Amino acid sequence: MSDDAVHVAPDHYRVLFENDRVRVLKFHAGPGETWGLHSHPDSVVVSLNDYVVQNVVPGSRSTQRQAKHGDVLWIPATRHSGENAGLTEMDCVLVELKDQRSARDPLAYFPTPSGQGTTTVTGN
Repeated sequence: MSDDAVHVAPDHYRVLFENDRVRVLKFHAGPGETWGLHSHPDSVVVSLNDYVVQNVVPGSRSTQRQAKHGDVLWIPATRHSGENAGLTEMDCVLVELKDQRSARDPLAYFPTPSGQGTTTVTGN
């Protein structure tokens, strides 16, 4: 994906974890730093400190958001560029959701009591 956040802004985004269901990104930007136009799928963002971010979505006016340490926010899929508009470092973790149709058997994540294989669940 040419507008993938990690490719567009590698100095700001780093992959912490990835599987077929999610990709977890660590984001960091210093005061006044900017990052180019990129996209995210539906995501959850967790603020690791207090910061002010300004985002620009093509075709829309820019928005500014003040985040507090521990804030958790749902972000629908979007394309945007941004700027750390505050006087503090900006640190957060993004959990990007992948297409559910590509997910493996959800029961594969539940081990059997012995810790081997998967648990079989039968319907009523």
